[in-house]
Amino acid sequence: MSRELDQVKAAAFLDSNAAFLGSILCNIQFSWSSEIDTAGINNKELVWNKKWFDSLTKDERIGVLLHELWHYARLHVVRQGSREKDRWNVACDLRINFDLKKDGYTLPAGALYDRKYTPEWSEEAIYNDLPEVLPIPTWGAVVGDMIQGDQIIGKQELVNVVQNAIQQTKILGGDIPGKISKIVSEFLKPKLPWWRLLRNYLTEQMETSWSWSRPNKRFSEVYLPHLSKDEGRLEHIALFLDTSGSIEDQEVKQFNSEAKYIQEVLNPEKLTVIMFDTEITKVLEFTEDKPYKDIVVVGRGGTSLEPVHDYIVKHKPSCSIIFSDLYCSPMDRVKTPVIWVISGDHTAPSWGKAFRI
Repeated sequence: MSRELDQVKAAAFLDSNAAFLGSILCNIQFSWSSEIDTAGINNKELVWNKKWFDSLTKDERIGVLLHELWHYARLHVVRQGSREKDRWNVACDLRINFDLKKDGYTLPAGALYDRKYTPEWSEEAIYNDLPEVLPIPTWGAVVGDMIQGDQIIGKQELVNVVQNAIQQTKILGGDIPGKISKIVSEFLKPKLPWWRLLRNYLTEQMETSWSWSRPNKRFSEVYLPHLSKDEGRLEHIALFLDTSGSIEDQEVKQFNSEAKYIQEVLNPEKLTVIMFDTEITKVLEFTEDKPYKDIVVVGRGGTSLEPVHDYIVKHKPSCSIIFSDLYCSPMDRVKTPVIWVISGDHTAPSWGKAFRI
């Protein structure tokens, strides 16, 4: 390994995230290859084109190294899932390069960058927002498994590397950067039935809202439990159903089952079902006198959370439950409680309570 590359690797230990990135750096291999034009990663190796490396300034080399380390740290190989490789690669590059430039690092000519994609945008959200005609990255990650003969280095090993880096950073008293702990925990948490978790959560919310009072003057000496309107947590539940083309029929059936349960068992004063794609397509209200019936889905267009946000702000439901695959831009935070029920592998929003189908 050349002296110049060793100098670049040493620079990773001078970064503000030195303890974390340094641990990852010590667990990956480096190699030169003329089969790649610039630089890239697989699950266990960072590959450089020697001629391209020599053409870069020292600051650009440091920027590239940190760029590739963040691909590991943010589990981009693992999070790709069934997404198209090149499109996912562009989304990940845009996320990393924005953060590196914000922190003052230098990147080579051709590095993908868009000031639109601020830290609030996850890689999954960027992927869904990209235009059909993609920019072609001059350099970036090579996402996918590393194949050595018949052996494939598993993605779980990469998760272990990042998890160990988190633990090492804690031992050394360093800070865990950004959303890394949350990203890793998404892949370590056990898969529990989301509908059971949702029901338990709503039941807990309901129990905190019960109070003892005299419900009727004719029974002045009798105290009975009732749902306190001052708390109001289950007075009005708004159920938002993403009816875009990416939602499967089976998920709509599950939604019907959960909506019926919420009205019959949790018994809010009002249950409103709001269907949406890029706009609100249908609103149905159910009360004690109007029991829930299975809905017929309308819509099937694209997806936007803007109309959902506007509806919540205007109507201020006691609790909003949003069923969606989140293949759209993020939603701005609202003041009332929000529960996300997420279909697929999209990263959960950083606020609200999230469950995954």
